[in-house]
Amino acid sequence: MNELIELNAKLLDLPAGVLVALFSITIGYVLKSAQFFPNNRIPVVVVVIASIMFPILQFCAYAAKGDYDLWLWVPKNFVVGAIIGFIAWAFHAQILKRFVDPHFFKDDN
Repeated sequence: MNELIELNAKLLDLPAGVLVALFSITIGYVLKSAQFFPNNRIPVVVVVIASIMFPILQFCAYAAKGDYDLWLWVPKNFVVGAIIGFIAWAFHAQILKRFVDPHFFKDDN
Protein backbone atom coordinates (compact mmCIF):
# COMPACT_ATOMS: atom_id res chain seq x y z
CA MET A 1 0.00 0.00 0.00
CA ASN A 2 2.87 2.36 0.74
CA GLU A 3 4.19 1.84 -2.78
CA LEU A 4 0.89 3.09 -4.22
CA ILE A 5 0.96 6.15 -2.01
CA GLU A 6 4.54 6.91 -3.08
CA LEU A 7 3.63 6.41 -6.75
CA ASN A 8 0.68 8.77 -6.35
CA ALA A 9 2.91 11.40 -4.75
CA LYS A 10 5.44 11.09 -7.59
CA LEU A 11 2.69 11.42 -10.20
CA LEU A 12 1.30 14.52 -8.53
CA ASP A 13 4.76 16.12 -8.61
CA LEU A 14 5.01 15.79 -12.40
CA PRO A 15 4.45 18.88 -14.58
CA ALA A 16 0.99 19.35 -16.07
CA GLY A 17 2.24 18.68 -19.59
CA VAL A 18 3.56 15.24 -18.65
CA LEU A 19 0.32 14.37 -16.85
CA VAL A 20 -1.74 15.43 -19.87
CA ALA A 21 0.47 13.41 -22.23
CA LEU A 22 0.17 10.29 -20.06
CA PHE A 23 -3.58 10.79 -19.74
CA SER A 24 -3.90 11.26 -23.51
CA ILE A 25 -1.99 8.07 -24.26
CA THR A 26 -4.15 6.20 -21.74
CA ILE A 27 -7.36 7.54 -23.31
CA GLY A 28 -6.06 6.53 -26.73
CA TYR A 29 -5.49 2.96 -25.59
CA VAL A 30 -8.90 2.81 -23.90
CA LEU A 31 -10.54 3.97 -27.13
CA LYS A 32 -8.46 1.52 -29.15
CA SER A 33 -9.65 -1.35 -27.00
CA ALA A 34 -13.28 -0.27 -27.45
CA GLN A 35 -14.62 -2.27 -30.38
CA PHE A 36 -17.21 0.33 -31.39
CA PHE A 37 -14.80 3.27 -31.74
CA PRO A 38 -12.99 3.69 -35.09
CA ASN A 39 -9.19 3.83 -34.82
CA ASN A 40 -8.84 6.67 -37.30
CA ARG A 41 -10.71 9.00 -34.92
CA ILE A 42 -8.45 8.36 -31.92
CA PRO A 43 -5.79 11.00 -32.78
CA VAL A 44 -8.46 13.70 -33.03
CA VAL A 45 -9.98 12.72 -29.70
CA VAL A 46 -6.56 12.62 -28.03
CA VAL A 47 -5.63 16.10 -29.28
CA VAL A 48 -9.01 17.56 -28.26
CA ILE A 49 -8.86 16.00 -24.80
CA ALA A 50 -5.32 17.28 -24.27
CA SER A 51 -6.27 20.77 -25.43
CA ILE A 52 -9.06 20.78 -22.83
CA MET A 53 -7.19 19.09 -19.97
CA PHE A 54 -4.02 21.22 -20.08
CA PRO A 55 -5.77 24.58 -19.53
CA ILE A 56 -7.82 23.05 -16.72
CA LEU A 57 -4.72 21.77 -14.93
CA GLN A 58 -2.88 25.04 -15.54
CA PHE A 59 -5.80 27.06 -14.23
CA CYS A 60 -5.98 24.93 -11.08
CA ALA A 61 -2.26 25.39 -10.55
CA TYR A 62 -2.22 29.16 -11.11
CA ALA A 63 -5.69 30.19 -9.90
CA ALA A 64 -4.35 31.31 -6.53
CA LYS A 65 -1.85 33.71 -8.11
CA GLY A 66 -4.34 35.65 -10.21
CA ASP A 67 -1.59 37.42 -12.12
CA TYR A 68 -2.50 36.32 -15.63
CA ASP A 69 -4.36 37.98 -18.45
CA LEU A 70 -7.15 35.64 -19.56
CA TRP A 71 -7.19 37.01 -23.12
CA LEU A 72 -3.67 35.69 -23.63
CA TRP A 73 -3.65 32.87 -21.11
CA VAL A 74 -6.62 30.83 -22.39
CA PRO A 75 -5.70 30.60 -26.10
CA LYS A 76 -2.05 29.97 -25.29
CA ASN A 77 -2.89 27.06 -23.00
CA PHE A 78 -5.36 25.54 -25.48
CA VAL A 79 -2.67 25.62 -28.17
CA VAL A 80 -0.07 24.17 -25.82
CA GLY A 81 -2.54 21.44 -24.84
CA ALA A 82 -3.17 20.62 -28.49
CA ILE A 83 0.57 20.42 -29.11
CA ILE A 84 0.96 18.09 -26.12
CA GLY A 85 -1.86 15.92 -27.50
CA PHE A 86 -0.18 15.79 -30.88
CA ILE A 87 3.14 14.87 -29.27
CA ALA A 88 1.42 12.09 -27.28
CA TRP A 89 -0.15 10.75 -30.47
CA ALA A 90 3.16 10.96 -32.36
CA PHE A 91 4.94 9.19 -29.49
CA HIS A 92 2.42 6.40 -29.75
CA ALA A 93 2.57 6.24 -33.54
CA GLN A 94 6.37 6.18 -33.72
CA ILE A 95 7.41 4.26 -30.60
CA LEU A 96 4.66 2.60 -28.59
CA LYS A 97 2.92 1.15 -31.64
CA ARG A 98 5.99 -0.96 -32.41
CA PHE A 99 6.56 -2.32 -28.92
CA VAL A 100 3.24 -2.33 -27.06
CA ASP A 101 0.53 -2.85 -29.66
CA PRO A 102 1.72 -6.22 -31.05
CA HIS A 103 1.45 -7.75 -27.56
CA PHE A 104 -2.05 -6.49 -26.78
CA PHE A 105 -3.85 -5.84 -30.08
CA LYS A 106 -4.00 -8.59 -32.68
CA ASP A 107 -5.37 -6.54 -35.56
CA ASP A 108 -4.37 -2.93 -36.17
CA ASN A 109 -7.20 -1.37 -38.17
